[in-house]
Amino acid sequence: MKKILATAFLFTSLITTAEAAQQADNGFVVGIDYTQLRTTVYDEDITFGVINAAFGYKFNFPNNLSLTPEYKIGTSVADDSLDVYAYTFTASSGIVTYRNEIDIELDSFMAFSLRGQYELDNGIYFYIAPSYARTEVSVSVMDYAKITGPEKVSLSKTHTDLGYKGGIGFNLNKHWGADISYQKHSDIKGFSFAVRYSF
Repeated sequence: MKKILATAFLFTSLITTAEAAQQADNGFVVGIDYTQLRTTVYDEDITFGVINAAFGYKFNFPNNLSLTPEYKIGTSVADDSLDVYAYTFTASSGIVTYRNEIDIELDSFMAFSLRGQYELDNGIYFYIAPSYARTEVSVSVMDYAKITGPEKVSLSKTHTDLGYKGGIGFNLNKHWGADISYQKHSDIKGFSFAVRYSF
C-alpha cells in the first residue's frame, strides 16, 4: 500500500511539475543584436559595429523571474582605423613623410553569460547578465621600411575576461521581444539593440 501511495505521489508530482513548466513557458531563446563597442588604442577612441547571434534556454521561476544561460557569437561589420605619421625618409628631393594608416578590425566576439531577468505585467522587463567573453582583434599597417617595397603587416591578439551586461526591454507578444543594453568587458564597452524570439 505504501509503495502504491508513493508511486501515486511521485506520479502526481511529475504531472504538477510538467504543468508548471508548461505554464511557465520554459524553452529555447534565440536573438540577434547590433552592438557598438568602444575601446582605446594609443590614447585614441576606436569604435566597432558588431552583429551578434545569441542562443539560450530560459528557465522561468515564480514572481516573474527567469534565468537564461546564453551563448553569443559575433563579428564586426564596421571597423575603425588610426592615422599616424611615423615614417620620415630623406630623399634626393628632400624629406619625405609617409602618411600611414593603422587598420583595426574586430575579427570575432564570443561570450557565455547567465541572464537574470525580472518581468512586469505590462511586458516591460529588466535584466543583468554576468558574462565571460573572448575578443579577437587584428591590427594591420603598411611597413615602408621593407627593402622590397611597402608591405602590409598584420598582428592578431586575443583577449578574454569577465564582464557584465544589463538593460531594459519589452515583450511585444508571447514570442517576440526587443531590448537595449549596456555592456563592459575590461576596457571594451558599448551599447546594443537586440531582438529576441522565445520558442
